[in-house]
Amino acid sequence: MRRVSPTLSLLVLLVQLACERSAPPPTPPPAVIARVVELQGEVLRDGRPLALGDAVALSESIEVRSGRLVLELPGKGQLRLFPHTRVKLIDGERLQLWLGRVWAVIEAAVGTRYAVETDNAVAGVRGTEFIVAASAAETEVAVLDGVVEVSHKQHPAAPTTVRRGQKTVVAAAAPPAAPVVYDPDEGRRQWEAPDQVPPPVPQPGPGVAPPPPERRPPGRAPLSPLEREGERTKEELRREGEQTKEELRREEGDTRRRLEESEAATKKRLEDEARRIREGREPEGRGGVKDFLE
Repeated sequence: MRRVSPTLSLLVLLVQLACERSAPPPTPPPAVIARVVELQGEVLRDGRPLALGDAVALSESIEVRSGRLVLELPGKGQLRLFPHTRVKLIDGERLQLWLGRVWAVIEAAVGTRYAVETDNAVAGVRGTEFIVAASAAETEVAVLDGVVEVSHKQHPAAPTTVRRGQKTVVAAAAPPAAPVVYDPDEGRRQWEAPDQVPPPVPQPGPGVAPPPPERRPPGRAPLSPLEREGERTKEELRREGEQTKEELRREEGDTRRRLEESEAATKKRLEDEARRIREGREPEGRGGVKDFLE
């Protein structure tokens, strides 16, 4: 049996040590910044199904295709995601909203800050409740409680203060509009009936194609500012018409439900009184059988 040379053994040991030192350190797992505390419907994380109790890490993308999702932010509050919503958790204090609607409930604690960013706007808070909706045309910020500072990404030095019971709209290339009155119960009603939330018009973002360019007849000049304003007005009227139709549909459903409940209650009362007559008893609230029949 041949003996291994001490020089060769030392050379092998030196090579092993050099390989160990040159190997890159193991990549640490991404930081967990949220946890799923409520989930309904179809929800995906980076294209894979998300489940109740799952931890959500930094830079992960979330898509709520149907139903709704609640993420707990340790020490900060909650993020409530409506259906047809796509977001990414940038870090522990920022959320990127690509499409859809998010209801942020942020605790009013010292040092607590949070911001929701869209393609054209930033809504930053210190302890409040607000809803941000993003579509291809605009960003809407509605405040349920507290105060929110809303700014356009191109005009960060000119924020608009939005208070409880107010909302503002940020167009693609304009600063936030003056706040108008907002009913906080509107957002709560939409949260309780997620199947009635209409899908927004997609805006550019990862995995979302931008809207097709406007097609103009050959030889025709581009739209003038007045024509663009007219197109924008038509789009606003179209959205308002869709919203009105949706509200009428909900009111019709509520009225139908109330009528059905009233009809069922009347039917039951008549059946009970008829049963009392058959049993030889007088109906409640009347002087006798004869009076009841009359």
